[in-house]
Amino acid sequence: MNEKSGVSDVLMRGSRATLSRRELTKSGLALGLSASAIAALLTTARTPNAAAQEIAADAPKPEELRVLYVGVEANVDSMNYAAQKYGDEKGIKVTVDSFPQTAMREKLFAELSSQSPYYDVVLIDHPWGAATAPHLLDLRPLMANPEITDPAVLAIDDFVPQTWAQVAYDQTKPPVPPMEFQLPEFLVSGPMDLDDAMGSNLALCGLPFHPNVLTMAYRLDYFEDPELQAKFEEANGRELTPPEDWDEFVEVTEFFTQSHNPDSPTPYGATLMAKKHESLYTDWRVWNRTFGVVEINEKLEPTFNSEDGIAATSFYGDLINEYKVVPPEATTWTWDEVTTAFGSGQTAIAMNYHRMLLDPDIEAEGGKVGFAKVPGKRQEDGTILRAPHYGTYYLGLNRYAKNPRWAYDLILTATSPDWMKEYSQFLFHGSRVSYYEDPEVIATRPEYWPTFAESLHIGYARPRISVYVEYSETIQAEVSRYLLGEQSVEDALNNAATKIRELFERNNYYQFVE
Repeated sequence: MNEKSGVSDVLMRGSRATLSRRELTKSGLALGLSASAIAALLTTARTPNAAAQEIAADAPKPEELRVLYVGVEANVDSMNYAAQKYGDEKGIKVTVDSFPQTAMREKLFAELSSQSPYYDVVLIDHPWGAATAPHLLDLRPLMANPEITDPAVLAIDDFVPQTWAQVAYDQTKPPVPPMEFQLPEFLVSGPMDLDDAMGSNLALCGLPFHPNVLTMAYRLDYFEDPELQAKFEEANGRELTPPEDWDEFVEVTEFFTQSHNPDSPTPYGATLMAKKHESLYTDWRVWNRTFGVVEINEKLEPTFNSEDGIAATSFYGDLINEYKVVPPEATTWTWDEVTTAFGSGQTAIAMNYHRMLLDPDIEAEGGKVGFAKVPGKRQEDGTILRAPHYGTYYLGLNRYAKNPRWAYDLILTATSPDWMKEYSQFLFHGSRVSYYEDPEVIATRPEYWPTFAESLHIGYARPRISVYVEYSETIQAEVSRYLLGEQSVEDALNNAATKIRELFERNNYYQFVE
């Protein structure tokens, strides 16, 4: 048996294969697979048949609990704070291992696909959810056990409703869980109720912890400047305000672009995250949804190569190439470069997933930042369809670990309303409604938290599929080629749709479609 055929057999036999993690990774790389693709195949091949664990309330305390966490992307300072506090109060050492996002994903998938018991608690980003769900414990029985869960500590209806949609999975169909628009109303819009959760067939694979959502930062000092206000009103017949819809977005960003307005205090009006990167995919999908596109329908058919999808993608590209309100360098930018460009005063508007800051020298000269919801497309009835991209990191329990009772107690306590409020000192993105209603929390970032909280309630989440990484990379590649002028927008979207259908077919997705 050669190495390539051997690992193919192992992958398709499922996650009880006998290759070690080292052998699995080595053989998988020989096939050109990343660790994430290996883990996704393992998960898709067969749901693990781990025996149901009886979790006793009086289980002895372990000496140590281990947490696998990401770094700055999910505010590791808050998790370290919680670990220290929990250890001091409960007498259990909590060790937090954190890694950058990509390295964390690779390690997470390697740990779970090998059924390693090493980590008790694992942090899951929403795009990893479908692939990891079969390896995580369903928390509903623990939530419903009064000997283990204090309802006031769980405060299940205090979580931002949409964050529950990120953790709910049908473990009998792990590769293709329900899309968010197919989930029950109580999981998407609330109110969340434990009885409703227990009555559904959807496992709750974690407790929501650190959500992110796209918001729009703008130069408040410019928008408040009387001279600029007067010039804008003279030119456009209305007051200078943060744009609400895409027409206003073009109007405002042209005003703040020197090629359109030589008196503009900034070279360009806005930024985009248009590099071939995850940031491009998340940017692109915001524009698509506001044009009415839902990427993948209930039959798992890509729908973004429609007339609306072409219009949305064209408009996104036109901001760079036709309206020229975005620096052409944006095709090499991700969220990091956007942060730098806005902070250094290159643009008047920028969108990102965290509170944007100006360089200290600009702040010293009076520079100020305001925040508003991301614009959307105005509808015929005058309403605005907004769809800021969002996602939630959540804390799950490794089903192969040995201390589920105390690992659950750790995440229950760490996500409690009182503890979460203490994380505001680290600019933590809370997952609870009460977090954004607390005056002490709001006081830490009064210009940011209200917009962030409002945006969470209208956010648009990524598809819930186990081959998410490959899906996103396919769209990134084709849309990037369009933005760089290497193909038409129609070809870009048609190519992406064809490749995604092929990806779904290779992974046997369509057998799950009724």
